[in-house]
This record gives sequence, structure tokens and C-alpha cells, in this order.
Amino acid sequence: MIAAARDWHRSRFSVNCDKIEFLSSTESEGAKARRIATGHHPVGVFERALTKPGSKFLRSATRRRTCKMTDIDIIPVQRLDFHVAYLPWPFAAERRAEIESYFAHLRREKPQLWNGRVLVLRDFEISDATLRGTLFETDYASFIAWRDWGFPDRHVRACFAMGALLSRDGAFLLGVMNAHTAGAGDIYFPSGVLDPRDVACGGVDFDRNVRREIAEETGLSLDDVTTDPWLLVLAPQRVALIKVFRFRKSASEMRASILDHLQKETLSELCDVHIVRDPSDFKPSMPPFVSAFLLHFWACDRER
Repeated sequence: MIAAARDWHRSRFSVNCDKIEFLSSTESEGAKARRIATGHHPVGVFERALTKPGSKFLRSATRRRTCKMTDIDIIPVQRLDFHVAYLPWPFAAERRAEIESYFAHLRREKPQLWNGRVLVLRDFEISDATLRGTLFETDYASFIAWRDWGFPDRHVRACFAMGALLSRDGAFLLGVMNAHTAGAGDIYFPSGVLDPRDVACGGVDFDRNVRREIAEETGLSLDDVTTDPWLLVLAPQRVALIKVFRFRKSASEMRASILDHLQKETLSELCDVHIVRDPSDFKPSMPPFVSAFLLHFWACDRER
């Protein structure tokens, strides 16, 4: 584990859906910081912090892996400190008519889509293994239009928690999204958009969010489950916080339990469960940042 952490800043993942390989890199910390600050990521609090002399984040950035083709960084964090601010979103206001028309079109195809309130990330930074961020509230129609239109406002990011379900026999279980959902056919860990229900005592409870999503999507009990610390996965316009949930059941037992749960649901979010034991189980419908996370996990696990 220590050796893997020491080498994170010298490593990259090359992701190409069907083929994933590990590549070496000699990019220095300073070059990495300059590259990020000059356009590989939208410039925000995170990027500005990287370029400050003596930045705590820059020092901690030596413990990361980067996905070369998709520019995905994976960083361990111990604590989360997020709050919600009442911020205007020019994109949502200026393109209101287009957004409403687009969402009406989506609902004609998928009537189950609901225009509820969701949280979107404006700024974030990390220091002393603590990830801090500012979220703001908007409607789901604006969020989904922003996502589907290629993230036209580069100053905000989608921020969400994911539960990586790990079986007793070392396999990960991913859900296949049902046809009526906005992500139909995609394969990834249980997760959901943050919403006002996740705000408590002035902060945002990511742990409660991901536990709720696991329960709703899979029906699995988390009573005897142990968890790993959060891993921050930075992908273009996405900030994913992934926590590994270690179950005492085998992958086949877990899959059978989830499928039984899905059969009892009137309108389940998932239509199937995909088991991943190694890269040969990767599917094109898996987002690149999920594949990068799994490669990262296995690389660190080999060093334990």
C-alpha cells in the first residue's frame, strides 16, 4: 500500500473502453500543476490551490493516479466538509426556455423523470486530507440539460457519492441502469444525485446519501458491512466520492439477493447486476472513471 501511494504521481491509466493498460509517466509535480492550471481542468478553487507555492494540496498531489486519455485523478481523503450556498446559476436562467423544452422532450420518452431539486458543485479544495466544497441548489431539468449538452458551464461540476460493493470473494457488483432512467444502459456503482434531503446541520451528508442509494437500488442490508475511507475521483466535470463497502457474502449470493429485490420493485432503477472480478469483465457501458477506480483499487490491493 505504501509503495503504491509513493508511486501514484508517476503513473497514469490509459482507458479505452475495451482495453485498459498501465502507462508510466515522468511528469513532475510542477508540470502537473501548470498543466491543470492552463486548461486541462476548468480553473476553480482546486486548480488555483495547486499553483500556490507550498500548497498543501500540491504536496498531497504526489499521492495520485491519473487516467491519461480521460484525465482522471484518484486521491484518498479522510474527511468531507461541504456546505450549500444560495448561488445563482446563469446557465439555468439564461437558457430557461431551451431547458424546459428539452426536459419536456425527455419526459415524453421517459415519463418517470421528475424535475426535483438537486445539488451541484461550484468550488472545492483539499488540504490535510479534508475535501471542502460549496454546492448550490438547482432543478433537475437544468442539471440534466447541462450534462447532456456537454457541460456548457465549465465552472460547475456534478458531485456525487458512490458505493463500491465488494463481495467476500473479491468481486465488485455494479448495477445496470433501467430503461426508464436518465442513464439507461449505463453500468456503475449505486449512486444518486445529491439533493436537499442530504443537507443536515449546515453540511452535506455524503455517507447518508450513498447508504440510502444502496438500500433503494439493491435492497442489501449494510448492518454487518465494513467500509474503506473515501476516494476522490476527479473526471472531466465530475467529482465522484467512492467508498468501498465490504460484504460478508459471495458475489453470487449478493447478485441473487439484488435480483430478488428488483423483481419486487414496481419500477426499479436497475434492471440487472454486473459482476466485475478483473479488467476482462469491463464493459463499454461502464464510465471510464469507474474503470479507472477499479484499476486503482486492484493496484493498491496487490501491494497490501
